[in-house]
Formats: sequence, structure tokens, C-alpha cells
Amino acid sequence: MLTGTDRNCEPVMANIIPDLKLQDASQNTVFCVRTCRHGPMVFLPRDEVIGRALEVYGEFAESENRLMAELVRPGDVVIDVGANVGTVALALAAKVGAQGKLILFEPQPLVAQALCATLTFNGITFAQVRREAVGKSAGEVLIPIPGPDQAGNFGAVRVTSSGPGERTPLVTLDSLALARCRLIKIDVEGMDFDVLLGATDLIERTRPHIYMEAKEGPATAQAIGWLQARSYDCYWHFAAFFSPDNFRGVKENLFPGTGDINLLAIPRETGIQSRLPRILSPQARWRDDYQAFLALGSG
Repeated sequence: MLTGTDRNCEPVMANIIPDLKLQDASQNTVFCVRTCRHGPMVFLPRDEVIGRALEVYGEFAESENRLMAELVRPGDVVIDVGANVGTVALALAAKVGAQGKLILFEPQPLVAQALCATLTFNGITFAQVRREAVGKSAGEVLIPIPGPDQAGNFGAVRVTSSGPGERTPLVTLDSLALARCRLIKIDVEGMDFDVLLGATDLIERTRPHIYMEAKEGPATAQAIGWLQARSYDCYWHFAAFFSPDNFRGVKENLFPGTGDINLLAIPRETGIQSRLPRILSPQARWRDDYQAFLALGSG
């Protein structure tokens, strides 16, 4: 019988975990394990964006991680809403350290399973994974579940209120009742502003930095106005999926001209000024500032 103190259980360093392909009973490859920029990662090979990037490049949208890492310190509390398999969480774990805390929301079952495995392989004990959706009020939503051989962009899955899917709790960030929070990252495919509304008390009390997806549309304009009314300075950040200096040194760009447009919000009282293009009004359009963004050599 093996126990937790069995002498045959030898420690393994995260940087020597071998590449693996893990199959289900029908011999579908469900998970892959590969060493990536911030440590070994478990991901879904059928994911045509994040999974593909981790397989080929060993990283995904790395400029996001560099930007957010500048904002956090050892011991900080960080919330990641839409954590996926942990590309951001793993990078920020190295900054907050064991005295800090990561609260990671990922409602998709297999994706959350991969996230937990990634944290385990890296020996991260200060992260809490919550398989819940986040919004402006408590309730319940449906999460579409792909078939075992179905490919797609699993980072673009949207929750619904009707139709096929797995019933999943919907919670607010205010319900966490945190005493402090340094950073909130949000990427939830159309529900980003709802997440802000459900975090009104948390944001007004703890004044975190906020990094969120900002697709063109009314919800982004509402989010900008909401943040500026609460004395946040807002900036555009375009995070390209491909980086020429990627972890594996692969020069071919599988995602030409492709990335996410995001919004960085910094509490005005911090005095921090970003070199990114500043958002002057809720009506601002990121494409109008794109040439200035490129001139900075960012992203």
C-alpha cells in the first residue's frame, strides 16, 4: 500500500517533466503536457488557439503576462476571471509567490481540469480554482460542452441562459468579500462589463488594477465610462498571439495580425502612467489609436 509518506515517492522538478499525450478510453488525445515558458503546462490539443500556441511556441500572448507582471508584487491577491489553462496564472504565480493568492475562475470542465493539473505540476499551492462563471448577479448559466473529438477555440466559448450545456453556478466577485486585491484580469467573451458590475464594492474598496478584454461594441464603451467615473485611467493594449522571441524560437507566425484588444485600467491615485495609448473617452476606438500604439513598439 502506498501512503503519502512512502519512500518510493521521489520528488520531481517541474522543469524535467516529460512531454506527454494523455488519451481517454476511446484513444482520443484529450490532454497534452509540455514544458512552456513559465513551466510545464497541461492543455487541450483540440484548442486551435491557446492549445496550438502552447504546442508550437510554448507561450500565448506573452505581452499580456509581461504587462500584468509589472503591476503585481510578492504577497498580492490576484483574480483571474476566465483563467483557461493558466497561461496568465502561471506567469503571475511567479510574481505573487507563496505569500500571495491567486483566485482563478474557469467554468469549462475540461479546461478547468487542465488548469488544476498545470498548477499541480508546478507545485503551486496558493491558487484557488473555482469552476464557476462570473457576472453581475448570482444565478446559473449553461456552459456548452464540446464532444471528445471536437476542435475549436475554447477560449471563445460563451455562456448562455438557454439551450444545450452544463448548468454552472454564476457568482459575483463582490461575494468573495476580499479585504484586498491588487489585480483583476477579465476575459469572458462578452460578459466583461457584467463582471465589473458584480465587483462594484470590491473595486471601490480595494482599488485594484484591472486588465480586461475590450472588443468593439457598446459594452466596452460602458465599461470605459464606468471605470473613468471611478477615477481610473484607461489604456489600450493589443496583445498579439504570436511573439517573434517565443519560448521555442519558432519563426513561423500561425496567427498573422491576430490578437486581443484589451483595456488596462489604473487607479488614478497611484500616479502610475502607462506608455500605452490612453483612452480619452468612452467613445474612443482602439483602431484610431493603433498607429500610435505601433510607434511605441508595444504589444
